[in-house]
Amino acid sequence: MHDHEGFVNKKHKIINMIIGPIIILILIFLFYLQHIGNISQMLFLGICLLFIALFNVIEAFFWWQDDEKSRYFVLCIGEAVIFIIFGIIIWQFGIFGLTTI
Repeated sequence: MHDHEGFVNKKHKIINMIIGPIIILILIFLFYLQHIGNISQMLFLGICLLFIALFNVIEAFFWWQDDEKSRYFVLCIGEAVIFIIFGIIIWQFGIFGLTTI
């Protein structure tokens, strides 16, 4: 049985080690765009939440695929849905200018 804090298998670890730096580079670029004023802070925050949801979906896939006894993937999917909902709400606030931050 797994402790849910590590990786399910080696493939899971490799995928996370590849996707992690790519997402970090994308976020650095988006932060630069936000810093020079091309995107709003709310849009940047919404995109960050969507990337967190992406990591949760990857987690859920590997836990669902490789650990038949655990239902941890259900929690990962739930977290992803919550982050996606908050990301969409924040994105809407950023697009329609409903906030001043």
